[in-house]
Amino acid sequence: MEQTTSKAFPQLFLADVMEMNDATVSEMRANVEAALRKYQQFQTGSGGFAYWPGQREVDEWTSAYAGHFMIEAEGKGFALLPGMKDKWLTYTRRQARDWSPAEANSWYMDRSSLTQAYRLYTLALANQAEAGAMNRLRTTPDIGLQAKWMLAAAYALNNRNDVAQEIAKGLATSIPSYVEMAGHTAATCATMP
Repeated sequence: MEQTTSKAFPQLFLADVMEMNDATVSEMRANVEAALRKYQQFQTGSGGFAYWPGQREVDEWTSAYAGHFMIEAEGKGFALLPGMKDKWLTYTRRQARDWSPAEANSWYMDRSSLTQAYRLYTLALANQAEAGAMNRLRTTPDIGLQAKWMLAAAYALNNRNDVAQEIAKGLATSIPSYVEMAGHTAATCATMP
């Protein structure tokens, strides 16, 4: 799912940054449409998206990423398969409402809070903001820097610039470098149980 989305996502914005001839526009449109059709192979009965075609287990980050792509594609005039976005929205809203802070493990808390923040961002982008879940995450101690920025963006999309500015006030704008290792950063692998 991640590869399918990553191949097509940038193509949504090509026309915004460069001049394209008709053949290139047609190719870009065909690529985006193919990705959106392929999504039905990944969507589970719950409405979330699996990492691999036909899997039943939802991958939370990938589901948010897929939803983000669908929203942006729809905004660029692409047609979505009937019911796909609605099923995703129902699933994502339920997950956002049911989320609770992770256990004390700092790596897992960072990942869990960032996934929740991305989920909330995509819901706000779809004009389906979950204010209660946003407020719960906002008051959760020890959420990571990236999650704070994503949550601030969700508030801004929900016309709450006052809260977005409060969250962003004093936050660093650079992210420490890291090396991804099977879902864990090198810095946290040594401290994981």
